[in-house]
Amino acid sequence: MEGHRSGALRDVIKLYGFLWRSAAVALLAGACATPGTPVAFDTPGGEAWTFEKVIQGAVPVGACDTVAIASPLATVTARPDGGRFIARVPLGGGDNRVSAECRKTDRRVGGIAERHWLVRIENRPHAALRTLVAGTGMLLDAGATTLAPARPAPIVSYA
Repeated sequence: MEGHRSGALRDVIKLYGFLWRSAAVALLAGACATPGTPVAFDTPGGEAWTFEKVIQGAVPVGACDTVAIASPLATVTARPDGGRFIARVPLGGGDNRVSAECRKTDRRVGGIAERHWLVRIENRPHAALRTLVAGTGMLLDAGATTLAPARPAPIVSYA
C-alpha cells in the first residue's frame, strides 16, 4: 500500500509540474504574440544600449516565405527556418517602433506584430579637436571627429 501512495504522489507532482510549465509557456507566448498575426516576437521589447538589435521570433512553419521587420531606420527581411526567424535591425536614438509581418509570395499574411525598443544612448556625432602649434600660429585639427552612429551626418556647424 505504501508503494502505491508514493507512486500516486509522484504522479500528482509530475502533473502539477507539467501544468505549471504549460501555464508559464502560455503566459510568455501571450506576452510576445499579437492577436491576428502569425508573427510572434521572442521578447516584449524593452531597452537597448546599441544602435542595432538582434530580433528573433517564430511563425507557423510554411506560413511565410519571409518576415519583414521594420524599424524607423530600415526594413530588414528574414527567411524563416523551421518556424524561426532572426534579423539584425538598425535602431535610432530614443523610442523605436519595430514591426514585423509575415509575407507569402510578396503579400502580407495576417496582421502586423509590434514592439518598442528604447535606445538609451544619443545618436550624435562626436567632435574631437586637436590643437597644433605651427610656426607662428596654431592649427585646429578635427580629423578624429566621428559621425553619428545610427544616422551618420557630419558636423556642419559649431559654436
